[in-house]
Amino acid sequence: MAEAFDPEEPPFGTREAILAAAGLAAFIGLAAVMLSLPQTASHLARTTEEFLPMSGIDSKVNAVLINFRAFDTQLEKAVLLVALVGLWGLSPRADWRSPSGNFITPGQPEPQLVFLLKLLVPLVLLMAFYLFWLGADEVGGAFQAGTIIGAVAILMVLGKVGPTPAHGSGALRVGAGAGFLIFGAVGLAMNLLGRGFLDYPEAAAKPLILLIEAGIALSVAVVLFLLAGGLPELEGER
Repeated sequence: MAEAFDPEEPPFGTREAILAAAGLAAFIGLAAVMLSLPQTASHLARTTEEFLPMSGIDSKVNAVLINFRAFDTQLEKAVLLVALVGLWGLSPRADWRSPSGNFITPGQPEPQLVFLLKLLVPLVLLMAFYLFWLGADEVGGAFQAGTIIGAVAILMVLGKVGPTPAHGSGALRVGAGAGFLIFGAVGLAMNLLGRGFLDYPEAAAKPLILLIEAGIALSVAVVLFLLAGGLPELEGER
């Protein structure tokens, strides 16, 4: 049996000490903030209920996410893009026309897996659409739907039911940025109408929220799909 290779760990130096001290300080700071929070609950729940009829939807959670603090949610979409760009930055010499390395599997999938995917994928996609539409009235919405769609896409590629797209294809890049871009476009449109950024008119709030959530679902699905795929293979490397 081949002897296991265990690389020698670098010595604990000044750089490691600074990083450890910074991490400890951040932990102590967060703990202090948590301990300083008031014992009594805030009145935000009552405020949300008061303004819920103006939000355009009946779900309190999504009213907060997509209306009352929509700008924060838009920045969350930016974080997804930053994470994806950070992954891509790990391999600047990669050929983005090739498929993602994690999606390249040898041989053919088992016929039982292919049959199961063909049977379940339509039902799972229907469930994703249901969760997306349910988000206007109950718990659900774009994040859950996008996660399910991304997982289905990963299984289809691994099962070779669907084609393996090029890692850096234009369609995938547009899909990854759709949520952030639609958010921004709606916000700028509100500015042009003389309103605040992402301050929807009450009469058009629900259609605009559904449009934004559709973009979010697409972005979440594509970004999770690309993150799971990893990096494209370099020529002659794995």
